[in-house]
Amino acid sequence: MPLDLRIKITMGMVLALLVPGFYYRRQQKLRLAAEQRLLAETQEREHVEQAVLESARLASEVAEINARLRSCNTLEEFAQQFLSNMATKIGICHGLFYLADEQVQSLVVVGGYAAPAGVMGRKFGFGEGLAGQCAREKVVIRISPVPAGYLPVTSGTGSAPPSCVELRPLMLDGVLQGVVEFAGFSPADDRGEKFLSEIETVAAGCIDLIRRRHKYQEQFMMQLEFQQALIDSIPNPIFYKDTDTRFLGCNTAYEQAFNVQKADFVGKRVLDLEYLDSNERLAYQREDEQIIAEMGSVKREVLLTFADGTTRNCLYWVRGFSLSDGAAGGLVGTFIPVEG
Repeated sequence: MPLDLRIKITMGMVLALLVPGFYYRRQQKLRLAAEQRLLAETQEREHVEQAVLESARLASEVAEINARLRSCNTLEEFAQQFLSNMATKIGICHGLFYLADEQVQSLVVVGGYAAPAGVMGRKFGFGEGLAGQCAREKVVIRISPVPAGYLPVTSGTGSAPPSCVELRPLMLDGVLQGVVEFAGFSPADDRGEKFLSEIETVAAGCIDLIRRRHKYQEQFMMQLEFQQALIDSIPNPIFYKDTDTRFLGCNTAYEQAFNVQKADFVGKRVLDLEYLDSNERLAYQREDEQIIAEMGSVKREVLLTFADGTTRNCLYWVRGFSLSDGAAGGLVGTFIPVEG
């Protein structure tokens, strides 16, 4: 066989052996790349799902704490509730809550967690101490490691200085509501930092809510006091009741007329008033119920026995009233002794 033919045959055999190998290796590489791509997509999807799950869990925790904080009636109660939740969620060992007043540039301690005696009620000016500096600059202040001599964290089994201290301003629409100070043995991790960022806005909003609630309550009480002073200045007896025909109040003239104290009969019905005859009580009760139901009025003469034992003929007025939404609100009544 000629040499060139033998070479061609040999080359053909070599190619016949190599081509399937190259094809197989190429297929292997393609399959491996596809598997790696699928693994990366799966890991990315799991990462996204985990992030969404963690975000939902964090939002749920913040919402739960928000509900607790909004139920607080006083700022002191709010501060203690806030710090207790921070101890549970991020593991603080010591904490102080400073309420801010930007008008007078001052802070006052209204809550503490494992706080030393005598610290409650202390006041600081903006720029005074770390809390005051945090209030002035409105930025987070972190100290780690903590200098020697800082307040130690104590318990029944011993004491040790904290390893990190953090002060955070609580801002709402650019207004400082308070400053919170944390101390612990380790700084907050990434999840803890996200939690703090979320809860800061919640806490600031709750402080503003409680403050506005107190302001409205004070205004409401002032209005009630004014209204009470107004009806107390009227010489004729006046009383008023709710939709359940229970007394809400009266004026001084009514107390004097029957020698009673308002506090003794507020919340009672006319059926409970022992200074009235039993038949009169039943008649008044039925009349009250009808007036409130119909939001009507009654004007008639009645005989009433006063505290001095005299029975007098009186002109008696009672009128039902409605609330702003049109629903029945109760009734108001008065009577005037008729001379002769």
